[in-house]
Amino acid sequence: MRSLFAATLAGLTVATAAVADDPKPETKKAEAPAKAAPKKKAEVTLKVGDKAPALKADKWLQGDEVKGFEAGKVYVVEFWQTWCGPCIVMMPHLADLAEEYKAKGVTVVGYAGVMGGDTPEKVKAFVEKRGPKLGYTFANSADGKTSDAWMNAAGRNGIPCCFVVGKDGTVQYIGHPMYLDMVLPKVAAGTWDAAKDGEALADAEKDVSGMFRSLGGAADPEEGLKKYADFVAKWPALADIPYFNGPRLGLLVKAKKTDTAKAMAETLVAKAGKRGDSTSLASVASVLSTAKDQSELTALALKAADTNLAMAGDADVNALMTARTTYAAAGQTDKAKGFATKAVASAEKELKGDDDLNGLMRLVSLCRTAGEAEKAKGFAAKAVGAAEKTVKGDDDWQGNLRLASVCKQAGQDDKAKAAAQKAYDNAPEAMKARLVQTVKQYGVEVKKDDK
Repeated sequence: MRSLFAATLAGLTVATAAVADDPKPETKKAEAPAKAAPKKKAEVTLKVGDKAPALKADKWLQGDEVKGFEAGKVYVVEFWQTWCGPCIVMMPHLADLAEEYKAKGVTVVGYAGVMGGDTPEKVKAFVEKRGPKLGYTFANSADGKTSDAWMNAAGRNGIPCCFVVGKDGTVQYIGHPMYLDMVLPKVAAGTWDAAKDGEALADAEKDVSGMFRSLGGAADPEEGLKKYADFVAKWPALADIPYFNGPRLGLLVKAKKTDTAKAMAETLVAKAGKRGDSTSLASVASVLSTAKDQSELTALALKAADTNLAMAGDADVNALMTARTTYAAAGQTDKAKGFATKAVASAEKELKGDDDLNGLMRLVSLCRTAGEAEKAKGFAAKAVGAAEKTVKGDDDWQGNLRLASVCKQAGQDDKAKAAAQKAYDNAPEAMKARLVQTVKQYGVEVKKDDK
């Protein structure tokens, strides 16, 4: 599901780029005149306004089983998986909504199937660890029948994706859970109009997309913060979309609005502790660690990193590396090195063998960070061997491109160049123009005609 050497994007700061589901909600709209379709798509059989399918599960891991959708009650059914970062980011907010609307007859269900190679064991372990602090209902199945009845029937192939079932047992909303703050209050009150309110949602979706760009790529932090203020004035219900938190905190730091940044960070840390939210703690630590000239924020960054490590455990590689980065930024190099060394030890225990390419490359990076050059060299050599085994021949241009990347990171420049040359020579003609700049980085000379 992810490219082998994609950067590890930690926390809320980057979650905006990783949202797996198309955030555009589905709402009931006036029918337009039929148009001839050039190609038939899979038929969508579950739409807003239809009766909700049965919610069957192998295991109800937390909370009461939903045996049927009771009249007069509202249900949020959210599909997620343990490997889905954007799903995990949304969970504390779903927990807040579940808590707020419980007295109003709303039940929130987190449903995991078997997408992306997930297993019932992984889901069970996740819920046992995170579930108690999240508080809402969790269920899963080892087959895809329920996912077929909901996700596939609705034409949805990305997560997180939620369905809101109204008091009459019909589907009122299908889309990303980030919009629930606009949907749920009205569905719970019985005032939701799928057509009319759906138009507002469509407008909000456009503004949310623009807000992601403004927060993530604002050259002027003051301008980015103003755009956020304008967005909140227009869409107050969407002010607390979790994906906005990290980027917005970063803009406050850059603008040197120390008091506001501190207040926001303290709120995020307190909420993260309540919900067991390691992702948010890592994000706060990462963002605040850039505030080298704002000592109050540096202290809070260390607190977030320490809280995260205490929550995740001192064998958790990601929490250890967050602590390492945060303490290094604070100038506490000895502590930082200690965290890096522990991270290496934990990663070695998690390594699945000499063919575990991802694990080996992670160890290369960790060892270099910890200053363990010889260990890094050894793992790099193993990584090259593992990558070579994945190449199916000279004409496997994708495999050779992957091998080039591994060799480059391992310091084996000659091998990297040779693999990159094979990748370029054997790539489809339509791909060559797109590969030029990539292979040049490995020292491959490209003919003028190919530029």
